[in-house]
Amino acid sequence: MLSATGPMLVTGGTFITHNNTTQLRKRHNRHRRTIQESFKGHVALNATHDTNSADNPRCHPGTRTSVLQTLADWAQARCAADSNPSHILWLFGPAQFGKSAIAGSFAAAQCKERRLAASFFFPPGSGASTNGDESEALEKYLVPTIAFQMAFNVPELQPHIAQAVENNPIIFHQSAETQVEQLVIAPVLSLGTSPASRVPRTIIIDGLDKCADQDAQNRILAIIADTANRLAGRIKFVIFSRPEHHITIAFNRPALKSVTHSMDIMDDANVFNDIRMFLKDGFEQIRAARALHGIKAGPFSPQEQVIELMVFQSCGSFGYARTALNVSQPLAGRAINTSFFFWI
Repeated sequence: MLSATGPMLVTGGTFITHNNTTQLRKRHNRHRRTIQESFKGHVALNATHDTNSADNPRCHPGTRTSVLQTLADWAQARCAADSNPSHILWLFGPAQFGKSAIAGSFAAAQCKERRLAASFFFPPGSGASTNGDESEALEKYLVPTIAFQMAFNVPELQPHIAQAVENNPIIFHQSAETQVEQLVIAPVLSLGTSPASRVPRTIIIDGLDKCADQDAQNRILAIIADTANRLAGRIKFVIFSRPEHHITIAFNRPALKSVTHSMDIMDDANVFNDIRMFLKDGFEQIRAARALHGIKAGPFSPQEQVIELMVFQSCGSFGYARTALNVSQPLAGRAINTSFFFWI
């Protein structure tokens, strides 16, 4: 303690204040708590790319590299809002051709590079809803799940998203259009020209066709078109689905067609090489598993011509190749010949 009876001059020394840092930390923690508490019960945690669900597909190592690279290059490209670029990428193809695996691998790569804003994977037939009501899934889960992920993948958004739910406590009971306006568009625009707004982020939606309600699908696409245009250069959307008739029609409408880059998964020239690798690695794993249990490999070693036949019969479908491996495991003690695969 210093005391003096008259004027005193103090020079030199270092003065450190912790007040501002403490206040910022408290404010940051309050925003996080607000988001965590407010979004509880409104987020489909099993609909993101990084769940612990068994149905969490990824590409087999070394496969689909050209497709994944094309997606990465497109997502990384910096687009000016006024240069009429594509803000949406639609990758379409038939069932069992590996779209969800590509979506999962791409989302994981984007997350690793800190470019992922959010992901949403529609599970088959349920629309990510607990009771199978697709309209409820759209209103109650889709936008909140995306906004919740954005709050933590882009921390700069937290104060704006927290403020949105504080200002409108009934936001989770309002329409998807209102939710995306207040929980996604407004917070992103609030970043202004900060460094966080300069890196294009991706929102990945897989299995749009699995949401069986066509009206809900059309509403989702309309919301995406509006959001992508208003957040051009900041947010990009990557959509994976089957080319269902009504979805194809929607993407051919001017509002979407003018800002969408379409990719047909059937155009992947490397798919047969990828399936060949997938099959060879799969049979090698079966042989290794048998050896681990002391079972002799015996005749269970498909000849090259058998694998080539399987590649040909797959027609580019990883679903076929996976089925061929699955049904081969019970036959591991017997010879595998070409005639066996004609019925698969």
